[in-house]
Amino acid sequence: MNLSLFAFSPELAVFAESHIIYAFRNSDIFGQGIVLLLLLCSVITWTFMLAKGFSISKASKDSASFIRRFREKRNPYVLFDRIEEENSPSARICEAGYSGSTLWEPSPPAAGTGR
Repeated sequence: MNLSLFAFSPELAVFAESHIIYAFRNSDIFGQGIVLLLLLCSVITWTFMLAKGFSISKASKDSASFIRRFREKRNPYVLFDRIEEENSPSARICEAGYSGSTLWEPSPPAAGTGR
């Protein structure tokens, strides 16, 4: 019997699906418990992966927005007073740079230094 002929058959998909349901219904409590536990773990894992994906996407957009605003300014210290309000990872790096800078005293920049 040539199994490759049936590999992509729609009838085989229905046949396989009905056998999966049949196997679940006819398995003992331990088998059903294992299947349900695996299903639950799969749902939890996918939830974490989707949440992490959305989080990374938001961080990327926030960083791009901060970098655009940062590059528009002539003086890089113009954003110093509002840096803590920013949510992006790039703002956290910039904040660490501000706090580690020996060239800058943490005081508000003079008026009119930004564009």
